[in-house]
Amino acid sequence: MAMRRATSLPQSNHLVRVLFQKPTLFVVRSLNSSLYVCHASQRKKNAIRNIAVHHRRERVLTREKNHTGVMAASSSTHCKHSKTNKDDSEFKNVVDNGLDLKLKKVAVIGKMTRYEFEKQRYENYSEDQFKEVLKIRGSSYHALLSKHNKHLKNMEYLKNVLMKRGIEFKISSRGNTSFTKECVEWADAVITAGGDGTFLSTATKIKNSHKPLIGINTAPDRSEGHLCLPAKYTTNLDEALDKLSQGNFKWLFRQRIRITLSGCKTDCRPIDNGAMLKERMLGNYKEAPSPYFSDDEFEDKEQESTSSSVLTKHPFKEVLPVLALNEIFMGESIASVPSLYEIQVDDKVPEKQKSSGVCICTGTGSTAWSYNICRLHSSSVHTLLNIAQKLQSKKHPNKLLKQLESTVINEATEEFAHSFIFKPNEPQMLFSVRDPMQNKVYFCNQPYGWAKSLVIRSRCWDATLCIDGDTSFAFNDGATAHFEILPQDALRTVVLDEDDNLSD
Repeated sequence: MAMRRATSLPQSNHLVRVLFQKPTLFVVRSLNSSLYVCHASQRKKNAIRNIAVHHRRERVLTREKNHTGVMAASSSTHCKHSKTNKDDSEFKNVVDNGLDLKLKKVAVIGKMTRYEFEKQRYENYSEDQFKEVLKIRGSSYHALLSKHNKHLKNMEYLKNVLMKRGIEFKISSRGNTSFTKECVEWADAVITAGGDGTFLSTATKIKNSHKPLIGINTAPDRSEGHLCLPAKYTTNLDEALDKLSQGNFKWLFRQRIRITLSGCKTDCRPIDNGAMLKERMLGNYKEAPSPYFSDDEFEDKEQESTSSSVLTKHPFKEVLPVLALNEIFMGESIASVPSLYEIQVDDKVPEKQKSSGVCICTGTGSTAWSYNICRLHSSSVHTLLNIAQKLQSKKHPNKLLKQLESTVINEATEEFAHSFIFKPNEPQMLFSVRDPMQNKVYFCNQPYGWAKSLVIRSRCWDATLCIDGDTSFAFNDGATAHFEILPQDALRTVVLDEDDNLSD
């Protein structure tokens, strides 16, 4: 590999990696793997901006040759730099260098604000009646309306930016499920305007790893927006789109979980969580079928049985038309009822368990609900260590044991919790069993761990598989779910190059 002097190269604003540094020089590598030797008298920041010209020229030539006008970062041009196979099923789902992303047709999916949700709930109320019922419940009408208007203002700004740049777009809301599906299928890229919930809900409508999903947090003061672009782009979208069009970003292929359900068709029906919640708030305790899924997506491969006996219902097996980006939770619908099931991790021996349910997450979801299921509270760690010290003192009464400091206990607690976090592009799942029952009948050898493949057979009576908190599937006695991660199911997202990543 050729070694070049960085001082002789023209300007370039692309990032490189500093491989090592000596007192008199440091060596960096450009995005096309060329190595450059820089004198220690140069500032790293300036040297970084003065290298990789050959890589830049190569990228320009690649753009001119392969740019399609929709996504210059197509699988073929993407493979030139990531050295992955053109076959989508063999993509290596890592953070790779992007080319330029020219947006032409964009679907904008906005969130449903709390104000809109409450208005739907009391749709027959006048505005004064609506204010009064909120007041009785202890909610502020003016606060809800103010947050709603702020979201609309950010949505209007987003539309104006897209129109100014000549980008064609269609707008839908998270609550308009059927039109959202139509918009996503029409677009070359998808932008969500809301928070992580809107991002997760929209991700279920994207079936492959070709279509990029970009999140804009419209309420950064109240929502963390972990899956969205940094908060500064909420009111500075032009800068983000400039970076995309100039290639100053990387692809992040977030792994998703594929679910194959088998059993009886009546035991595998989809349920829309949002619609069901609305119905229950209105006092209608009935399941709300998901409008996103059509009957033909769950049509059996066999002929309908003519027998009315439950025992003769024909078998059913189907890959669900929804992928989990964050997590899947399996458990009884009523939280106080324990869940009974059989679980098999990879090729290990199946285990019969009773617990409060099982959470299965991706790297993306490892910082969300799963993180809080797995972590221990510092007070629990402190109590456990104190008991261990007392037991140790009884066994060795003449040995002086040093009392642990609270800071050490806190650090140990955090380190334990962070051990369950892994990268969004890692092709593995983390499972965690909530409140496993352990007695003479039931046991749990592994309450949490990583898996490539996971199979759960339900022995529950009123359980569901809840996917990203958005859609559920009934999962009762006899139904079996197979969870796995496949490369072609990954979700294509972007990570923008940030100026503050350049170190001196």
